[in-house]
Amino acid sequence: MFVAEKAKVRQSKSLVRNLLKCFSLLWIFLYEKGVEPTNNLAEKALRLFVMLRKISLGSQSTWGARLIERLMTVAVTLQQRSKNVFFFLTELFGSFYEIRSLPLNC
Repeated sequence: MFVAEKAKVRQSKSLVRNLLKCFSLLWIFLYEKGVEPTNNLAEKALRLFVMLRKISLGSQSTWGARLIERLMTVAVTLQQRSKNVFFFLTELFGSFYEIRSLPLNC
C-alpha cells in the first residue's frame, strides 16, 4: 500500500471513530423537542459576516483571521441575546486598558 493510501485509510478510521463517539448526539433532534436538525440559525447569523469577508477579500494574516472570527462570534452571540455589541466591546477594551473586571453581565 502506498503512503497516500495508508494516510487515507488512517483518516477514514479516525472519522469513523469520531462519528461513533458522538453518534447519539447526531440524532438528538429526534428525541428532544425544539432541537433543529440543521444549523440554519447559525448559518443565517454568520451570513452577513461571510459576505463582508468576501467583499473585503478577507484578512491578510492568520492573526487577523482569528481576530475577525472571534469578533464575529461575540457580535452574533450578543445580538442573539439582544445586547449592545458596541457597548460590550467598549467595556471589554476599557477593562483591559484600565485593569478592571470584565463586562461578563452584558
